[in-house]
Amino acid sequence: NISTMDLTEYDGISFFIKAKPAVSLNADIGEISETWAVGNWNVPGEWMQIRVPFGEFHVHAQGSGNSVIELHAFNYLSFGSHRAYGVGAKPAPGEKGKIWIDEIRFYKNGDINKIASRY
Repeated sequence: NISTMDLTEYDGISFFIKAKPAVSLNADIGEISETWAVGNWNVPGEWMQIRVPFGEFHVHAQGSGNSVIELHAFNYLSFGSHRAYGVGAKPAPGEKGKIWIDEIRFYKNGDINKIASRY
């Protein structure tokens, strides 16, 4: 839940992620009337950093809102995953995996002291 955060002072989102076995991960961020795609990544077994400027977000459904990023109106951030065959080891039938997401932060370009975190 990010509804209590004012993101208008920030330029993007950053987080670290890893998965075993490897997965394909997507992230979405939402307003009341629109959902924005943050991105989609193949996630390996070693930590990797994801850093996405707000300007690279893409609206999911044209016509469901005004297609303008309203940073003050974001109220949730969600992640989804599915098996990423061809990236890392293929899981055995019935095998359960793990995904680690750490240090979800909203950042300001050029100012390392300007970081908002939500863990």
